[in-house]
Amino acid sequence: MDAIFWNPIINKNFCLKKIDLIFTVDIKKTKLINKVLFKGFKDPMPWYKKSKIFVLSSRYEGTPNVLLEAVSMRLPTIITNSCYGAKYYLKNNISTLEAPVNNYKALSKLIQKLANNNNLQKRISNEAYKNMKRLGNYKKIFRMWDSFLKEI
Repeated sequence: MDAIFWNPIINKNFCLKKIDLIFTVDIKKTKLINKVLFKGFKDPMPWYKKSKIFVLSSRYEGTPNVLLEAVSMRLPTIITNSCYGAKYYLKNNISTLEAPVNNYKALSKLIQKLANNNNLQKRISNEAYKNMKRLGNYKKIFRMWDSFLKEI
């Protein structure tokens, strides 16, 4: 299997079938039906553990949980430059690689670059993990809020 997708679930009963149908039709049109597996709603942790890299190829994102999960599992990441919330945690060429949005050729090159370079994978995943721990430190954040609220 070349790619695995978890379907977004808005309303488990209604949307899952509709989304599966839309994705399956699109995949069939591109002749990738034997190369893509739709897992539906599953625990992603076993898949993170099996993965070598994580790619978030969204056209627009805030700070998606899936990216934070991947970083917490110490996966090196590739994002598009339209993932604005992710840029709070990740910096291009330091803790992630960034591809221009809608540029599949550039994205493909970055995937090959990262997949074939173990040193780059380690550097990026370690930096991302350090940044996330530093920036997402809830004790530090609570102290900052406490200090701010005492001032007003």
